[in-house]
Amino acid sequence: MKCSGEKSHVVRLAGGVALLAAVAAAAAIALLGDRTGNGPAPGSAGSRPAGGYDLAAFRQVDPALVLYEEASQPVQTGLKTPTGLFVDAQDRVYVAGDHEVRVLDAQGALVRRVAVEDAPRTVAVAEDATAFVVSRGRVSVYGGDGKLQGHWDSPGPRTFLTSVVLHGEAVFVADYGNRVIHKYDRTGRELATIDGKAPSAKAAHFSIPSPFFDVAIDPCGQLIAANTGKHRLETFSTDGEFKGQWGRFGMDIEGFCGCCNPANFAILPDGSVVTAEKGLTRVKVYDASGKFAGVVAPPSAFKRHDDLCESNLELADRSALDVAVDSQGRVLVLDPLTAELRVFVRKINRKAP
Repeated sequence: MKCSGEKSHVVRLAGGVALLAAVAAAAAIALLGDRTGNGPAPGSAGSRPAGGYDLAAFRQVDPALVLYEEASQPVQTGLKTPTGLFVDAQDRVYVAGDHEVRVLDAQGALVRRVAVEDAPRTVAVAEDATAFVVSRGRVSVYGGDGKLQGHWDSPGPRTFLTSVVLHGEAVFVADYGNRVIHKYDRTGRELATIDGKAPSAKAAHFSIPSPFFDVAIDPCGQLIAANTGKHRLETFSTDGEFKGQWGRFGMDIEGFCGCCNPANFAILPDGSVVTAEKGLTRVKVYDASGKFAGVVAPPSAFKRHDDLCESNLELADRSALDVAVDSQGRVLVLDPLTAELRVFVRKINRKAP
């Protein structure tokens, strides 16, 4: 992945694609739900027309596009409600959920359990083993010994934190409630608030209809954010300067479906991006420029997950898969409904189409 002297890749919707998005958006929102207040939530009256929408065709994926295969049987996390996933530089796996963080080795065996005060949404762990545990309302810091070092002040009453990523001495925390990204130092002092919009803009830049707002750092040290309501990933400098974007709405395999996707994503060592969608449950991979490369796991891999969703629409707000990658290029997928951790590896001699 080239970094210096290279312009960020920007994809803008052409008129035809924009028209397609406008026509299809109503169907997608009705099926998958809208948290903006402008549309019905899942399970509410009017959330889908009589007969519903048939996703069968979209759940079918050409086998030639599937570049990965499952490496082993799913790992049972032992958590009732797992919510977040992180992999450190030694390929230790951290699974947040309930009121704890479970640490697994690279084979999925339990190493230890760390009890935490707040119900965690996710976690990020520094090289010195300091853990930054994100709950809905605040960040809590735990030492490598598992002891609480302190809580950071909540950004405010509307706060709904969803994701965290570390970069040097900076800590970036995505806030669905306020539609911003908070930049802190390691002591919890807020350095900046990144709203993504130009100084002259009046409306919020980040369109986040549901409580999934993910951030990551790419190999070039740039901040990547999922602007889910606009069906794209956006690149910023670590000071918040907008650099570029890619992605589009689409129920097809190359697009991002529904009201608001990708729900979560992770970045491979070469800069490729692994995305997880909700509603039409699928995990895909794009190259560093945003070009569709292939499928990690098609909807058929998540039948049990989808069956649980369809039997209880109230699960929709916590149904999104979380994804992470390790130093070997493996893709780890956390299923919050089945409470399983699944590992996918690249098929031998299988190249992107």
